[in-house]
Amino acid sequence: MATAIRPLARMAAALSVPNLIGESDDRVAELERQVNRIALASKDAIADTRTLRVVGQEITNDSDNTDAHLNNVILEVNGNGPRLSVSGTAHDQFAEKLGIPKVYYRRMLATQPGLLAVNMNRWLNVEPEKRLLRLIGGHDEASNQRLAFTNTDYTIRAFLGASYRPLDNAELVQTVLPELKARGAYLREFSLTDQRLHAKFLTVERDVKDIATGRVLESAFVGEVVRMGVYLRNSETGFASLDVSGLIEILKCLNGLICPAATKVRHIGGKRGADEDGLNFLSSQTQRLDNAAIFSRVRDTVIAALNEEAQVKYAESIITAKATVIEPEVPTFEFIDRIGATLQLTDAENEVLKEEVAYSNVVEGGFTQFSLSQGVTALARQATNYDRRTELERAGWQIITGDTGKLLAAGRATARNSRN
Repeated sequence: MATAIRPLARMAAALSVPNLIGESDDRVAELERQVNRIALASKDAIADTRTLRVVGQEITNDSDNTDAHLNNVILEVNGNGPRLSVSGTAHDQFAEKLGIPKVYYRRMLATQPGLLAVNMNRWLNVEPEKRLLRLIGGHDEASNQRLAFTNTDYTIRAFLGASYRPLDNAELVQTVLPELKARGAYLREFSLTDQRLHAKFLTVERDVKDIATGRVLESAFVGEVVRMGVYLRNSETGFASLDVSGLIEILKCLNGLICPAATKVRHIGGKRGADEDGLNFLSSQTQRLDNAAIFSRVRDTVIAALNEEAQVKYAESIITAKATVIEPEVPTFEFIDRIGATLQLTDAENEVLKEEVAYSNVVEGGFTQFSLSQGVTALARQATNYDRRTELERAGWQIITGDTGKLLAAGRATARNSRN
């Protein structure tokens, strides 16, 4: 329950910055190890889909491996090129691109791989296209075992359009780490999956009253100790743009707020050709040169997000939100129900949101934009899915900086929709 989290949050808030920095060094080393390991094992190639042939394998019934069915088909390149296994992410991308309903695709993969191979080969040939295959070789024990088991050379990580521009995590980390370290930022946490990288860097704690110098304080509750920093998100497999955003952590509870992206780079590049007799492997050196200007812009954005001007702007937004009272036309909990509906919360999440907002209202001395935001970001801390957590932390900042009238109107609109 939410109430079980608050004492832990208060204890965590008491951690000293030196301890956090010491832990950060270990996290940075682990982040670098993971992204570099993937980068070293990765290759990119352009292929004409007519050169790909899907082959159904003997059905694998391995109760100890829930992903064993992924091995039920492999791809060959014109019969004499590399043999390729397919990741779960790439299977979903094949299903989407070929227009095969995902549930049916997964059913064929698990129980009728020969039928799936027939379907895939048909559409790969009658609707030919140049595609980017993001490949990865053995990079850990599990991947080495899988390649050996399937007798394949690489695994397809992603099946993407030929104009997709790879912006890899290793290069992103290599670009931003020196600037972050030079400004005293430490790695708060990171999450790395086959689909996305999330990383949060923070600086030392400060009071918003001290940051927003010269601002007239209208309430005894406007002071707030925070850490400010940078949030990074990227996907190597087509699931997100490369984003650099401001990040704020409220120290008393460790709730996080993610500001709008200061830089958003979509993975779109130029068209690439492909031979009809195999894979065209792309030069990693050429790709790095092509991406140099983009990563230079990313570096500049990181620097700007940590400067005093940006921190003043964020601090003033927090001060304004703490002094802006929300006066809904309906009882508070009914209003929160409506806000929860706009955030697509489950009933259980909505109950937690009510509890967290009620707690925050007591702490803040009233129902304000800041206390509502605190309720949403407290809910975010309990989200087990990092992508969902990020969505809620973004929503928390949108509430802080949003127009109160629009916030109230959203509640009314949700109420009308729920009655229809």
